[in-house]
Amino acid sequence: MDRWDDRASGGDAASLDDVAAVVRGLLDEVVAAPMQTDLTDDQVLAAVQQVELVARLVDALGVAWAGVVDRRRLAAAYGATSTGALLRALLRIRPGQAHDRVRAAAATDPSSDDHVPGHPGLAAALHDGRISVDHASVIDAALRSLPERVDAATRAETEALLVQQAEQLDPTRFEEVARALAAAADPLDLPAEVDPRKATELQLGRRDAVTGLTRLTGRLDDEGVELLQQAIGGLSAPRSAVDGVPDDRPARTRRAHALIEVLRRSLDAGELPVHGGVRPHVTVTVAFETLRAGLGAALLDRAGPVSAGHARRLACDAGIVPAVLGSRSEVLDVGRERRVFPAAIRRALAIRDGGCAWPGCDRPPGWCDAHHIRHWADGGPTSMDNAVLYCPHHHGEIHLGRWEVRLGPDGIPEHIPPPWIDPLRRVRRNTAHARLQDGAVPADAPPVDPAA
Repeated sequence: MDRWDDRASGGDAASLDDVAAVVRGLLDEVVAAPMQTDLTDDQVLAAVQQVELVARLVDALGVAWAGVVDRRRLAAAYGATSTGALLRALLRIRPGQAHDRVRAAAATDPSSDDHVPGHPGLAAALHDGRISVDHASVIDAALRSLPERVDAATRAETEALLVQQAEQLDPTRFEEVARALAAAADPLDLPAEVDPRKATELQLGRRDAVTGLTRLTGRLDDEGVELLQQAIGGLSAPRSAVDGVPDDRPARTRRAHALIEVLRRSLDAGELPVHGGVRPHVTVTVAFETLRAGLGAALLDRAGPVSAGHARRLACDAGIVPAVLGSRSEVLDVGRERRVFPAAIRRALAIRDGGCAWPGCDRPPGWCDAHHIRHWADGGPTSMDNAVLYCPHHHGEIHLGRWEVRLGPDGIPEHIPPPWIDPLRRVRRNTAHARLQDGAVPADAPPVDPAA
């Protein structure tokens, strides 16, 4: 690890280019090996193992360099919210992969001036290719779960046992073993001293594009569970038989439907606090002709695209707020009479930008601030033509003046990076949000010439 860090610090980029060229050449020599018919079955399996070893060594190198990026705090310099976010954008990898690399780097990088990793056994196994980054993430999580009362000798012994088991099991099976080893490492076997209210959590997973379902996971304290059960109890009971047909929904489905109904009634009551400039509500964006015909696509503010038929069902008992973008006769252009963007403009910005307009950011509209492109103090009007949505982090970033923002010919925000990020200062747009145009959800238009 130290020699790679030294090269990075010394700016020896040419050496790394040479290494990459050699590796590519070696891989080109063996790429046709699977097509050889004179290999025995044992030789094929041995080759598969060697390929995996090479992949693990490369992954370990990626972890080491993730540590360099983290220690240099490059995320802040390049406008990213975290090292993981920077790696995700730079390498086009999944958020979980970026998170695992940063975690593994923290566990295996030198943690003091003597260049000794915090978990030397884990570091050696990872960088030798004996375990994968997935194994390293499980080991790191198990070691971090140990209470402070566990002494250093027990921690070291547990780390060695974890590495030993990781070399024999796949990451999924290893997770169960790791939890058991971590539990056995606490000699007192005392319950964790945790404030239940501080440990409550709710996580929303990624939407399944095929089923349209999103997994929710979390934990509630006793009071939260009581409130939830009281709220959904009456609504989750089996419905009375209709035409002799009983309610065949399983209990888990009835509870889910009840929770949705509780949330809908709460929003209808209009008693929740203002969030994102307007009171919480379900926003459906759909072209009028699409809504009338019931054919095509509509867009929910956060959940994503739905069918026009679904939108028609949502609109049955909803107030409809027409939004005509680009029309000079609309009240969206309120001039300089107000500094704070009114709800009408907020709704229109949510439709146009889809969320934070910063390139690569996926924060939804409710998490964003409305920003004056030409500052209010400099005479900028409070209007659609002078507004863009940003999450709080990127709102602060744009105010630093290093990036430029403007509206393109089609009215979509465009960003021009500073020269140290892109010497050509090519225009960038956010492609993380789907936009609704004429009842469809098309991909963003290609970037335009910055000189245009």
